[in-house]
This record gives sequence, structure tokens and C-alpha cells, in this order.
Amino acid sequence: DGLDFTNYGLREGLPDPQVNAMLAASDGSLWLGCGAFLVRFDGHAMHTVPLPSWTKESRVLALVEGADGAVFVGTDGAGLLRVHNGEVSVPEGWPKDTASSVRTLLMRSDGSLLAGLRNGLLRWRTGHCEQVGLPVAASISALAEDLEGTVWVGTFGNGLLGLAADGTVRIHDQENGLLQNNVRALLVDRRDRLWVGSKFGVNVLGDGRMRAYTVHQGMPNDNVWCIAEDREGGLWFGTDGAGVLRYAGERFVTYTVTEGLCSDLVMTAVSDK
Repeated sequence: DGLDFTNYGLREGLPDPQVNAMLAASDGSLWLGCGAFLVRFDGHAMHTVPLPSWTKESRVLALVEGADGAVFVGTDGAGLLRVHNGEVSVPEGWPKDTASSVRTLLMRSDGSLLAGLRNGLLRWRTGHCEQVGLPVAASISALAEDLEGTVWVGTFGNGLLGLAADGTVRIHDQENGLLQNNVRALLVDRRDRLWVGSKFGVNVLGDGRMRAYTVHQGMPNDNVWCIAEDREGGLWFGTDGAGVLRYAGERFVTYTVTEGLCSDLVMTAVSDK
């Protein structure tokens, strides 16, 4: 499709070449989690945001923005951090001693923040934090919310959980159509369809149906790490081994190192303003 790629690495100011998380903020900046470092890209240069010294052995795995412009940082090792007006702190009420491994974050439409941990799900809001009850003891890998307010919880080993606003729970696993019980990525698109990425391909849940996309349905590679949607509704899948796949509803287009990517392993993707 004639895309041009610009690569950013250590020479351009990245403190670590492994990018595990990205966030396109409302002010137009791009935030990146690079190993144990937090980086803000203003469109021209990379700026490393200093984190407390006690976080140096942690990894930044998740980033979301709050209504006030604060950036919440989920880490494996240091729990949850909040960055606002240049100051980094542990959010008031966050159980720092018992919730140090945050793998994924979701800022809900009601203003509450969900944090997926290695050992469960927490809900934080304005200084108060509580455990979210789940039907199974789960290690959380991904979170998403649909238009009806259902929170979708991807897990390592327990498939996909749907927590409806009325308290009912839906479970999707390999027994009823999920490609793999280890969920890597979730995305609710503009048509309110839920996309579920795994090592064995992508499921899409919409209109009460669960469908699958794998190499057998035309995917060049079905080892999916992340999913993003662009302004036109096109879907982008980051893969392990085949770079980025773009799906516009008809066919998959592949972009790899041959087309200019710096790696064929793509772990996160986001569309900026």
C-alpha cells in the first residue's frame, strides 16, 4: 500500500529497544514502555521520564490515560504508577505490597481503572481499590470493554471471561470455539465486535457468533501478539515472525523487515492522532 516506515532505536533516544506498551495521549504525545523505562515522544524527540529508583528492576507492560490527563503505568515488579504534571507516584489506595505485577490496564467509561494482575483483577478509583470477583483464579493478560459495559478479561490458561454489567459471567474457552485458552490481546472495534488474539490466530465475537481467522482462513501468519484499529476501521495485527498484518475486511496485507520494519516481532501497536 506504499507505506513508509521510520525506525526509532537507541540512536534516536530509546533507552531500551524492546517496546512492550504504547499510548497515544490526548495531547498528541506518544508514551512508550521500554523495558524498565518510560518514554514520552513529542513528535520530534524521545524524552525519558524518570521513575523512582525502587522501580529499576521492573518492566513497563501497560499504559492508559485518565480523564485528567494523568498516565497510569502498569509494571511487572513495581505495581501501578501515576504520572501527572511531571510527578510520578503510587496512586492513593493502591496495595503496593500485594499487587506488584500489573500486566494490563483498562480505563473504563465510568472512570474506574481495572488492573489485570498475575493473580486476579483489581478495580481502582479515586483512592479506593478492591478485588473484582472472577469465576476462576486467573492470571490476567488483556482487558477490553464493549458498548454494553461488559468487561472482557483475557487470561493465561483460562480462556476469555465476559463480566456483564448485571453481574452475569460468560466463559469462552477451547471447548466452545476459542482458538487457545492463552489470550494475548483483546480489542473491541467500532462495530462493537470483540477481537481475541492468540498464538493460534484470532477469534472475533459479534452478533452472538464466534468466528476464527487462522492460516486456514488466509492469514499469512496466525501467531498474534497485539491488535489495533485505525481511523478507517482497518485492523492491524502484530505477529511473531510475520511483522504486521493489515486486514480491511477483504484480505490481509503483510509488512515485514523487507518493507522497512525493524523487526518481524511486533508486540504492541497504536494509532496516533
